[in-house]
Amino acid sequence: MARAPVGLGLLLALAMGGTAAGQPSYFDAVGYTALQQRLGAATPTGAGVVVSQIEAVEGSAGYRPDTNPMTFPGKTFNDMSGGGAVSGHATGVGQYFYGNQSIAPGITQINTYRIDGTLGAGDWLGPAYLRAGTASAPLTDTGRVQNHSYVANVQDANDPGLFEYLRRLDFAVRRDNVVAVVAVNNGPGPIPGLQANGYNTIAVGLSNGQSSSGPTTGDVIGRSKPDIVVPLGETSYATPVVAAAAALLVQTAGTNAAAGRVETIKAALLSGATIAPFAGLAQPWTRTNNGSYVEPLDRRFGAGQLNVDASHRILSAPRQNGTALALGDRAGWDFGTLTAVGEKRRYYFEVPADAPGAPTSASVSATVTWLRRFPQASAASFSTQNATLSDIELRLFNVDAAFALGTLVDQSVSPIDNVQHLNAALTPGRRYALELTLADLPSGQFDEDYGFAFLTSLTPVPEPAGLLAVAVAVGAWHRRHRWMKGIDRTILAVVAVVVFGTWNGFARADDPPAAPPPVGRTQPLYDMTNRTPYVPPLVSTPTTAVPTRTFQTGEMVTVGGPQSKNFYPDLLMDVYVVPHRTWLEDDSLVAGAVHRSLVRSDAAGALPRTQLWLADRAGVFDLIVDYDNDGLFSWTLDAVTAFEVLGPPAEVQPVAMLPTRPHAIPPGPCPLPAGGCVTGMRLPWSGPVPTIGCGRPCRPYRCRGMAS
Repeated sequence: MARAPVGLGLLLALAMGGTAAGQPSYFDAVGYTALQQRLGAATPTGAGVVVSQIEAVEGSAGYRPDTNPMTFPGKTFNDMSGGGAVSGHATGVGQYFYGNQSIAPGITQINTYRIDGTLGAGDWLGPAYLRAGTASAPLTDTGRVQNHSYVANVQDANDPGLFEYLRRLDFAVRRDNVVAVVAVNNGPGPIPGLQANGYNTIAVGLSNGQSSSGPTTGDVIGRSKPDIVVPLGETSYATPVVAAAAALLVQTAGTNAAAGRVETIKAALLSGATIAPFAGLAQPWTRTNNGSYVEPLDRRFGAGQLNVDASHRILSAPRQNGTALALGDRAGWDFGTLTAVGEKRRYYFEVPADAPGAPTSASVSATVTWLRRFPQASAASFSTQNATLSDIELRLFNVDAAFALGTLVDQSVSPIDNVQHLNAALTPGRRYALELTLADLPSGQFDEDYGFAFLTSLTPVPEPAGLLAVAVAVGAWHRRHRWMKGIDRTILAVVAVVVFGTWNGFARADDPPAAPPPVGRTQPLYDMTNRTPYVPPLVSTPTTAVPTRTFQTGEMVTVGGPQSKNFYPDLLMDVYVVPHRTWLEDDSLVAGAVHRSLVRSDAAGALPRTQLWLADRAGVFDLIVDYDNDGLFSWTLDAVTAFEVLGPPAEVQPVAMLPTRPHAIPPGPCPLPAGGCVTGMRLPWSGPVPTIGCGRPCRPYRCRGMAS
């Protein structure tokens, strides 16, 4: 008899508010643009990688993406559950997994499954795949990468049904070498029961920190999750971005079995992740010391923000040799086997010395991963009751010219995780060793496989004496920025280098309350009648900000906070909210602005948290501080960041055992069933509100992308 399923909660995230023109804006932030620029036509696309999309039921039977060729041209969908209707959530997830918002548009074969929690026919938890509640092992699937954009919150962290679901998926990951990418929940709170409490999966959160924080809450409490984050507004869509990145790495590995192992892919994703976006936070990326050991990953951001270019560099580098007493590369990977407790592998590398007058900041990101196992007492009856885990430790040492170990620089030695990770500063001109140690093996187990990846980074550091020269060379006062009115040009030129370009000016939850905007009238910082350049003109750089925060209509958008620094002291500045775009030098900030306000820097040059705009419309917007108060964009001076405002959520009728979250349909062709909305409906809609089959109102904005 099938075990009663645990109660499932369906995560249906709010869709993006608008369709981006050209390449999606998040491509830059996750390293995909850099990957394209580096590889050109050789950029992997996910071609040849079969994937699986598992969706919780939306409404009464919706779980399938819209298979209309106009929505997903060139894609083949294999309905593994059978029957069912189109789901707007599944369609939106698909766009980020393999569609027009994806970094892996070459994926063409998609297996689709539903989860309804009944363990009946077609349920992925039941006979369609996991076969929970039976004595049979999970079925096999042709997909090399799975995406799970749903969560289930379980009241009892020790629920045996929860354990079985998590463990059966962990078993399938190891048996079939499948990369399973799963979502954490939106908003603050603990790690949800399914599927982020698993060991062998990759759990995805949000770069803005507005998603579940670790540690784990079930099947061994206290482990590090999430694993990695993505700069989008909802985890339902962040998760398929990581799944798409995994598909690119699977394609890159090709026939190299060791590179294509799930342990190696996961290690490359985590080691390639960047922590740079969190450097300016009051609490930057950090590994928590819980009193017993330092946890492997940050409780909010995991290993960091996805950088698919860095991960590709790791996996396309030579395989490293952990048994050779020789210097290896400064980036690479390995897949190996440890056979005895105490056995070690050491990977040596050297950080080059600084060139004269060119200091650098060096760091290394390193990860080792391995998988939980489920030994079977009988070949005739499958069980997940016996779950075992080895223990591998990761350390970073200084070494001398003879490769003798010196001082310990950093370590990751969690006794309960199956990932160890560190991100440590290095000293140029020194040699180092990354050491893996098999600390423990379960009784009756004689070896452990591991995936290992690391990447060293070198970043130029301008010397203080050279900062002014850099500012002048960049052209901080080119063309428009001329003779200043009563302000020292040298000071402003230095500040300009710090401020120009994209910037995150939004407040954090722990910042002080926002004050009303100041009053007054701004003055330009330069003589607008003097057209003589202060320095020779240089070519400006187009500037496109990546949206980093999400708001609801009716919510107050604020600007500033302790992290917003390096402005000229006590300066009243104009702030504009403008529809999102790419900015060029001298573009008008006034034309097209939806809101204009003021902010005043304090005596230290920081922007106090200030009320900016009560969001009255949905869309993606740029927030620009007009540093020189001339109403024109300056790539060297003005600070620009981006955010998204979401419209009111659509109403969704609850379904038995599946309490749903409000959601909206993503942009593009309306994915509702034929006849679900009035064809050609335009905004605003003044007639009767049409409905779809389950009686839900079809709000006009749900069909915003419908052709008319």
